[in-house]
Amino acid sequence: KQWYQRRVRGYYMGYYIHTCRKMRYKSKFAPSFLLCPRSYKWWPVQGCSNQLDSDKYCEFGAQQEDGAEVTAAQLDTLKVLFERKLYMYSLYRTVCSEDEYKDVLVLLVKLTGLENAQNICVYT
Repeated sequence: KQWYQRRVRGYYMGYYIHTCRKMRYKSKFAPSFLLCPRSYKWWPVQGCSNQLDSDKYCEFGAQQEDGAEVTAAQLDTLKVLFERKLYMYSLYRTVCSEDEYKDVLVLLVKLTGLENAQNICVYT
């Protein structure tokens, strides 16, 4: 290997728009990865091409499907700020008699994915 090949660990080639033919050359460099807009994880371009052919905006990997039910166990892992105290949702339900935020938390999980929702604190 040349000296520059040993020193460079990664190279950002800029935006990649799959529907733009002039940008397709970027996917031919190996290894090439795309960032999932929902999970913020990197995925090999080769594995994403079929999805991108069918839909301009798509998520890579397993995510919460729009029609999938968010479980109580998943909701219990979320954080809620109530009266200046941070609670896990499972404890918040026992402290607060009215549970008006369940629908908000379900929507949060569906929009951001469970992993991202667990990093967000919902203020009540």
